[in-house]
Parts: sequence; C-alpha cells; structure tokens
Amino acid sequence: MGRLFNKYLKAVFLCILLVVYSVDSGKAQNEKLKGVQIFKTALNTNWPPQGQTFVIGIYGESSVYFVLSAISRARKIGNKAVFVKKLNNKEQSAECNIVFVTNQKQSDLADIKSLTSDKDVLIITEESNQTSNFNVNLVSNANAVTYELNKSNVSKGISFSEKLVSEAAKIY
Repeated sequence: MGRLFNKYLKAVFLCILLVVYSVDSGKAQNEKLKGVQIFKTALNTNWPPQGQTFVIGIYGESSVYFVLSAISRARKIGNKAVFVKKLNNKEQSAECNIVFVTNQKQSDLADIKSLTSDKDVLIITEESNQTSNFNVNLVSNANAVTYELNKSNVSKGISFSEKLVSEAAKIY
C-alpha cells in the first residue's frame, strides 16, 4: 500500500510540475511575442530624423526588456543603433523614442502622455483600456499578440506605415 501511495504522489507531483511549466513557458512565449511586436512596430513607423541612437524604454518590470535587448544587438531601426533601457521613473520617458508601459505602471499613463506630449515618443501599453493615453496597445490572445492603434494620439513627427495600420486589430 505504501509503494502505491508513493507512486501516486509522484504522479500527482509530475502533473503539477507539468502544469506549472506549461503556464510559465506560455507566459515566456507571450513576452517574446510582445518584444517582437514592439520591435516590428518601431520598424514600421516613420520617425523624424533625430539623434544617432534609437531608445526603447521599459517602464515597469517585464522580461520584454531582455527580448528587446537581444533583438537590438543584431538589428537597427533605420540606420540607428538601438538601446533598450529600464526606466526608473516616468520622467525618463521623455528621453525615449518608444516607451513600453507595463501593466503595473498603467496608473502613470496620463502623466507619461503629458511628459512626452511635445516630443516624438510612441507610448506602447499592454492590455490597457486607457485609449486616450496610448499610441499602441498590445493585446494577448491564446498564442498570439495583436495590437490596437490610436492614430489620433500620435505626435506630428511620427506616422504609422500602411502595413502597420492594415494589420491592426483595432484603430481608434
């Protein structure tokens, strides 16, 4: 009876481990997709000529930082090297070309919009319902990440390519 119970416990433990692993790997895959989509958005956006470095800021904790850092080592945006940095405060958002605002920091979106309103900064969010404060919103669906565009919020110096617009799940 004891051996049977031990085998049962091992089987249950393995099942739990598999479930936890699949949830973690699903989240990791989702973060990779978000990073790729942010970079594709940068590539498919028309930017004004300014500076020698293209800066993507990550405001809040997210493994998207590591995904974008890996991509940026091998790619450029236009002819500019890409620098990905973690933002320690919302005021640093004005120093970026793109600011990715994580879910934990969505309460600062209105402030970030205000801080960047006179600059050519694209604000990208995840799962946000604050349509008046983002330019691009990433939405996770099963095994994919789609995006919504708010064209009316985009700075005068920035414009989205036709490809980016045509592939958007929703346009505001």
